[in-house]
Amino acid sequence: MPARVEAGHVGVWTGSPDGNIKQLFPSAERRENNYLDAGETLTIPEDGEIVATADGGRERLLVLRASQPFDAVRGERDGPYFVFRNLD
Repeated sequence: MPARVEAGHVGVWTGSPDGNIKQLFPSAERRENNYLDAGETLTIPEDGEIVATADGGRERLLVLRASQPFDAVRGERDGPYFVFRNLD
């Protein structure tokens, strides 16, 4: 069965080996509009690049689409990103 294409809010995060989660999009600095209409495409970031560096562990990448906006209140600002630590 093909996946349904729906409009929604998109977010991108990385999870580091130490358990921290960094929100790459929307960024803390730019506050981009992360709402996409069904079938619309998105390039992240619009005017640059994301550079991955080896740090000795496995990182995970998570991309989500949600029907409601994301709440970054629990995140701590770290440069252009929100970082989520100790979320127990």
